[in-house]
Amino acid sequence: MRILALAHGLIFGGGGAQIAISEFLKVLKNYTEVKVITCRNANTGFISNLKSMGLSVFQTPCDVIMGYPVLSIENVKKHIEWADVVWITDVEYSVASRIKRIRKVPIVAHIHSYALVCPSWGAFYRYNETCLESCSAWRLIGCKQGINMELRKIGMLDNFRARTHWLMDFVKGSMD
Repeated sequence: MRILALAHGLIFGGGGAQIAISEFLKVLKNYTEVKVITCRNANTGFISNLKSMGLSVFQTPCDVIMGYPVLSIENVKKHIEWADVVWITDVEYSVASRIKRIRKVPIVAHIHSYALVCPSWGAFYRYNETCLESCSAWRLIGCKQGINMELRKIGMLDNFRARTHWLMDFVKGSMD
């Protein structure tokens, strides 16, 4: 079996998910072929760690949108075609639909939903002025609504669900 792992690698050392992913890849490579796709601007410590384990690492451009890395998978089509399984290791799952358009390959995803639970997730990614400063019910509502619209833009929510959540945020945001 050939596994293609998507691991953005933007945070390493301080990010528990990246450490756990590295440890699992270390075990996995002993039993199957593994290639790793990371962001071009990934943490050099993370990349060095993967390479020191003998893994093939390929880097691709990525943008961070509302705290979620969106990898440019068009540059790594040949690796997707190579894989028997694609493992989305952290929060890179916004590219799943684009992978399926390239090839109908099984995708295993480790889903994190921080932005759906806590509006401060976006605050750590340059949305501080919206979400954390002068905290008020209206700012929390606006932040949650903004996150839902961004999730719609990257395809994680369809238009109906995004708009439904947008309306529900008037109640949920006030309660938060």
